[in-house]
Amino acid sequence: MALFDAGDFYNRLVVNFPKRWAGSTAFTPPSGENTQDAGFLYSLLYSVASAGLAFLMTLFAYVRLQTRLATTTDQYADLASIDFFKGRLPRNRGEQDPSFTTRIRQAIVAPTGTMAAVKAAVLAYFNANPEPQYVFIDVFDLQSDPIRAAYYGLTDAQFAIVAYYEPDNSSSWFLGQSFLDQNTFLAVTGAFTKSETPPYPALGVAVGNVKDWCYRPIYIVSAGDPVYQI
Repeated sequence: MALFDAGDFYNRLVVNFPKRWAGSTAFTPPSGENTQDAGFLYSLLYSVASAGLAFLMTLFAYVRLQTRLATTTDQYADLASIDFFKGRLPRNRGEQDPSFTTRIRQAIVAPTGTMAAVKAAVLAYFNANPEPQYVFIDVFDLQSDPIRAAYYGLTDAQFAIVAYYEPDNSSSWFLGQSFLDQNTFLAVTGAFTKSETPPYPALGVAVGNVKDWCYRPIYIVSAGDPVYQI
């Protein structure tokens, strides 16, 4: 018998039941699996204890969990995400409640509106979703990297999110000029896709939660080899 289970509630009911209303045999428990020889008050009070009071206590404990974001479970965690983010932070496929509610709490207090915040969100997404195996991931705009931004045709109201496969050993001239930049990766024309539509919906959600409302992300994703280091 545990606290607040059916046996506990039954004992509480028996202690407070007026003894002059019935004889002691009325509280006789069943012998073994034969419930026919149980006293009538035992059957009545145990039914109240198990189907009523113990059930309500279990329901109360469950409802209490849903009053805090750190402990909410099941569909109530999804409802919390909808309340805070209007569907922009859905549960990942197969994601358990603790992981999901942790992401919700982190997103609530996460910094927003900066390139650093967007890059952190992008890296967090790819760390949680390691397929496909991109080895070069970066975020930049016209102010932070004007040369690459010009190469990809970014405007003042856009920023780029790039994700490339592992580069090979080739080299390519930088924008047709006569120098090499050993710290920059560029995908050759035709080797990448460039779109305002995220390659993965969940990535778009992660970016949308932290980006400044007036800036549009451009997703530059490697379509396969080759990607050149130049």
